[in-house]
Amino acid sequence: MAYFYFDTTNDRKRKLEDCLRTLISRLADSASHASSILESAWKSHANGAEAPSNQTLLEILLKILSGFATPVFILCDALDESSEVGLVLNGISKIVDAKINNVHVFLTSRTEITYGKELFSLATAVRLEGTKVNEDIASYVDHILTTDPDFSWSKEMKNDVRNSLVNQPDPMFRLVALQLDQLRNCLRESDITPALSSMPHTMNNIYDRILGNIQSEMMLGMVNQTLNWLIFSMRPMTLGEINDALAVDFAESPPRFDPKKRLSTPSKLLDACAGLVSATKDDWGHIKLQLAHASVKEYLTDTQRSSHALHAEISNYAGHYMIARTCIGYLCSFDNHQQLRLSPLGRYAAHYWHNHVNSCNLALSEPPTLSSPQRELKYQLGYAILLQLWESIKFPLAIILWPLEAIHLISKSPPSSQNIYKQPEQCDQSELITDMMNLLQARSAQYSNLLQLLRNGDTPPIVPSASLGVWPVVHLLFDRSADVKPIVLSASLGVLPAVQLLLDRGADVNVQGGVYSNALLAACHGGNTEIVQLLLDRGADVNAQGGTFGNVLQAACYQENTEIVQMLLDRGADVNAQGGHYGNGLQAACVRGNIEIVQMLLDRGADVNAQGGEYGNALPAACLGGNTEIVQMLLDRGADVNAQGGEYGNALQTACNKGNTEIVQMLLDRGADVNALGGRYGNALQAACNQGNIEIVQMLLDRGADVNDYDNVLQAACLGGNTGIVQLLLDRGADVNAQGGESGNALQAACGQGNIEIVQLLLQKGADVNAKGGYYSTALHAALSEEHTEIVQLLLQNGADPESSPHSGDSENSEDAEDTEDTEASEEEEVIA
Repeated sequence: MAYFYFDTTNDRKRKLEDCLRTLISRLADSASHASSILESAWKSHANGAEAPSNQTLLEILLKILSGFATPVFILCDALDESSEVGLVLNGISKIVDAKINNVHVFLTSRTEITYGKELFSLATAVRLEGTKVNEDIASYVDHILTTDPDFSWSKEMKNDVRNSLVNQPDPMFRLVALQLDQLRNCLRESDITPALSSMPHTMNNIYDRILGNIQSEMMLGMVNQTLNWLIFSMRPMTLGEINDALAVDFAESPPRFDPKKRLSTPSKLLDACAGLVSATKDDWGHIKLQLAHASVKEYLTDTQRSSHALHAEISNYAGHYMIARTCIGYLCSFDNHQQLRLSPLGRYAAHYWHNHVNSCNLALSEPPTLSSPQRELKYQLGYAILLQLWESIKFPLAIILWPLEAIHLISKSPPSSQNIYKQPEQCDQSELITDMMNLLQARSAQYSNLLQLLRNGDTPPIVPSASLGVWPVVHLLFDRSADVKPIVLSASLGVLPAVQLLLDRGADVNVQGGVYSNALLAACHGGNTEIVQLLLDRGADVNAQGGTFGNVLQAACYQENTEIVQMLLDRGADVNAQGGHYGNGLQAACVRGNIEIVQMLLDRGADVNAQGGEYGNALPAACLGGNTEIVQMLLDRGADVNAQGGEYGNALQTACNKGNTEIVQMLLDRGADVNALGGRYGNALQAACNQGNIEIVQMLLDRGADVNDYDNVLQAACLGGNTGIVQLLLDRGADVNAQGGESGNALQAACGQGNIEIVQLLLQKGADVNAKGGYYSTALHAALSEEHTEIVQLLLQNGADPESSPHSGDSENSEDAEDTEDTEASEEEEVIA
């Protein structure tokens, strides 16, 4: 079973992406076939450097679900608390529409949500309300009145309370629990009847009552701030963090943290927030705070309600504005990063202050004063230059980037002359800008002149000039630093004016440094044609080596920029230059499936059989890319269909792993050796069995693939979980008791996977129920370890020896298996992350 709980109080549990990632992760833990699916996805997204889209995550989930032979249950709870209900329903619909055997989906949601009809149209709907729910509520009330010492009243009074709460219109557990909390305030039994008669009977009214009971204006203000934090924070907050946030004095400019303003008894804040906020202790003893229920957030952010003044102070803009100023003021209050690290709110403030400032800008309807190109230029330029100046400061990355974020956000912020606080239209953006300037100044005196420029509203920090190309900020910074290495960063970010200025100031066009190694390679990776042209005109070495891609041509081919590839070739780039992740430009283009670039490289003399790179040569790379036309083109140009090398050994094994039937057929027709050994899976048949593609398995067998030639193909099929393939291999003469591989034999593999249908099939074909070897040593121990009770019973019925030692197998194999399992688990986590 895989489950996901949507939670309106946690931004990481509200979106479709969060749900899909969690379901994939949970299912992958119990499915060996998931590792190859996840690894393939990881590689197709630049080895984890690119985040998969929701569509890709959904495809991964469907592939994993398709590999289960036993029933799978997916539970998505509290759908009404999702911030992307429409997207989630669409995703669930696709899972249902796929009609995968043994997959069952269970959703829960409140019925008052507007999309209820759409939800209920997907499947059978069961409404959890009515008499049964009322009976449950009555049992709950009876239990509380009987066991809670706060309700030590007479039996008659308890009956009156019970009848009043249970028989009210539309009772709900949450509402009744809050009503009981209200009755706890009754000091005398004579107070109960009046309290019942005036008791609120809706969630909103009872929340009004809770806030109305707060008599102190100071406490009401702290409750307001606390609720804003819990609604708009980027992650769950602790009581210690909230206490420090409340100790930031807004009377100062910028706001300053004052330790003396911390609450000496934080529990009093929790008492005031009772019913609105819940508190739980985590494993480290920290008290985590969150809104008590999704209805609390709905109540507080409902713009149509005005029964309590607090509503005027809770909005998307006002909340982020208050938190942003709190974080910036907090950061400005510490002299060094060590003090900041040890302070309760330090890490949150350092990592998230700019998110809240940016959220303020996103919430504004008023457009920024600078154009988008100017703002983007300022951001990118700040990254390239300011990061160099801050290299020597050993702060965390988030703190190193303060200047970058501040300049970027200041450039986005429109001016305002309104008064501050409470309502969105009253929040003064200029004060937030001043706060960020103070944040810059607090970190380094090097920015004093820069701040003067930023403060001058008549002269923007960056003023483009068509004739001179002058940027005052850049010149100012270079007057303070002779280091011109930022050319690589500027080129990678695509900031043409910065690259031009750096070259004019004498920067070495071929200087080495950074992840991209040199400026030309960085520009090719970034896909900026103008910068590539400029660098080449200034003497950049078109064949310079370095970086992940080895050379500039390979980087351009991988990025699929035809114009840059053409430009590099025209400038003398070696079409067969070796090195880097993909070995050469042709292999990179084949992996990406860009037929135009492949054609261009071949026409320029690219060696179709050049060896090197992760996939060995161009043909396996093209098979992985999945473009049939490119595979055909390479074969027509003389590609060796049986060339060995790379992760999958040869082109046929790569195509079998990819599951592309058309390409497999093409390779076989061109003479691919169906029994060639090598690569990750050993041979093509084992790759196809591992992927569970019965059509390709049939094709390989028809072409003469030997079912007993390498390692244990039958075992791979059992791990893949496809009963049809197992049956096919047995019919073709696969040795049911062949030993070898991680699982020792096919029966042990099937038992470990929990596929009772395959286990029965193997036993019927004469599998030795007591054969030893492999990770679990015996099939019985495999089933016991994975808690497959039905399979355990089946094995015992077929003569399994319960006294057989689970450790009598090959210990060396067991250790290797453990290492493999750890590696695969690590890779799965990287893909999901």
